[in-house]
Amino acid sequence: MTRIMNIALLLALAIILIGWGAFHLSSQSDNAVGSASSSSSQAAVGNTSSYEAVEVLEVVPFKLGQEMTHYWRKERPTFSTGVLLVLKADPAWLKKRQMAYPVLQYGAETLQILNDGGVSGHAIAILPFTDITDPNALAGLPVFFAAIEIPERITKDQATSLAQEAKGSGASTLGAAQLSKIRKAQVNLADEVALYRVAGDLLERYSPRETDCISWLKGGN
Repeated sequence: MTRIMNIALLLALAIILIGWGAFHLSSQSDNAVGSASSSSSQAAVGNTSSYEAVEVLEVVPFKLGQEMTHYWRKERPTFSTGVLLVLKADPAWLKKRQMAYPVLQYGAETLQILNDGGVSGHAIAILPFTDITDPNALAGLPVFFAAIEIPERITKDQATSLAQEAKGSGASTLGAAQLSKIRKAQVNLADEVALYRVAGDLLERYSPRETDCISWLKGGN
């Protein structure tokens, strides 16, 4: 019965994540970030990168027993290692939207955001990442809002190009010393359901008002 429930939850999560961005059109409706897309209601990738301050509060490396899919990039790669991130930024930039919005990247990869950061200014994100054993692997990589876009439209090549542009352009980065202070012990988990539960615990600490999302991540719905 537990296995059936987990499979059903995985399917529900996948449908929700795809529906969040893949079928939405871009928009200029949000005044807080409207200036970034003023020239076009559907801005081209790479033309609207913003280096608004993004603070990384926690880094939790993880390894999964079963691969999961990174729906927040066009190629939809699968992965079994990565890091959970707790990010802090202007809530206007983290606000969940029903259309195109500022896509967050860490280095050359798009981030899968699990909550509405507009509530508290905190976002819980998944970063697919292979080198989780190197404590300094994430140091020096830019953390930035890559474009007003739908992340499912951004290709690996585009994400790499945007990361290259962000280097030395004022994007937030983590130094090795700072990273060592916020990096937590690696967690080994069975699958993405277990990963979402860990993310739910983080969200409960940093944005306790998002009760529905916390319940969803922990499998309460």
